[in-house]
Amino acid sequence: AAADVMSANAASLAPTSGNLTAGVRVSASQLSPAAMPERPTTRRSTAMMIVGGATLIVGAVIGGKSGTIVMVVGGAIGLVGLWNYLQ
Repeated sequence: AAADVMSANAASLAPTSGNLTAGVRVSASQLSPAAMPERPTTRRSTAMMIVGGATLIVGAVIGGKSGTIVMVVGGAIGLVGLWNYLQ
């Protein structure tokens, strides 16, 4: 009689669907997808890079000291846009 009680309480070693996995089992109801982090829009940064590049070209067309000043300002605008874009 004691052997019957022990065999009734022992876990089955038969190849059943419940015995297919090993380790910690998590039911699907406990899983939830992770929320995506909020990413700021990059429109302003992209626009600053485009304006900076266009200003570089305009400065090259102007030439001379004034063109150099325009190119430096355009480069600065483009770099600030790139910096913001990469953040």
